[in-house]
Amino acid sequence: MPATPVYDSTVEAKYHGIQQELESTVRQTTVPGIDSPTCGYSMSSVHEICHMMYQTELRRAFYQTDVSRPFSVTMDNIHVLYTTMMSNSAFSSFISDMTATRPDRGEYVFTLCFCYDLFYEIHPVICQYLTTGAILPSAIQHLHQRAASVLSNAIEADVFANGGGDGV
Repeated sequence: MPATPVYDSTVEAKYHGIQQELESTVRQTTVPGIDSPTCGYSMSSVHEICHMMYQTELRRAFYQTDVSRPFSVTMDNIHVLYTTMMSNSAFSSFISDMTATRPDRGEYVFTLCFCYDLFYEIHPVICQYLTTGAILPSAIQHLHQRAASVLSNAIEADVFANGGGDGV
């Protein structure tokens, strides 16, 4: 099993599931004509709570638990984790698919996968690989589907900003 001192595979990424539950509760308890849901939460407070959870979970995954200090994952840590993950053929294929227009941007795309909209998908993939040495096909499929929708604009913007593309 691969080991990396830069990532804690025991951390659980719960923020997304909790966000879905709370959003559902807010929707179910909102009375037409009344501004505030009867559950006591607003959508904006749900998003704020879940964003704070995401930040905490991401910090913990990279062994940074001191919330009084700015979060900073060094590119060295990202590189170590990226190199480890790329030794898995399914993950390597995922990165290749995401960087078809710019194969040299794999590590950049990997870094983008730690954004709020993807961390809950990439985290289990990383944890599976670090703990078992394998990745379930369903986990890669979920990550691939979500990343394709979330990252397509970011990757395309990067391609054209850095002189790539089709001669435009």
